[in-house]
Amino acid sequence: PADRAGRQVGGLAPDFAAARVALETVRSMLARIAAAPGEARFRRVRLDNGAFRARVGRHVGGKELLLAANFRRGGDGSALECAAGPAELAVAASLIDAALDALP
Repeated sequence: PADRAGRQVGGLAPDFAAARVALETVRSMLARIAAAPGEARFRRVRLDNGAFRARVGRHVGGKELLLAANFRRGGDGSALECAAGPAELAVAASLIDAALDALP
């Protein structure tokens, strides 16, 4: 999963500012899940959510980054649900932090 997540981070967006917003959004999502692992509302993202689409979903690799962080498609495919445990969340967060540090 770490290698897959790293590949997705690298291809997220050609625009550095948009890539930063997307990565910070996903990093924030992961932090909320880690802080409250039992909160189902933090573990689920609707793919048609306007804020998600504007910040992450519209970019090539945006949804795939979440899939690499162990999000899985829900029953009807309209949402992604996080199945990651604490260790996987930490790995995904550290990869995103490294990608953010590498951005100009």
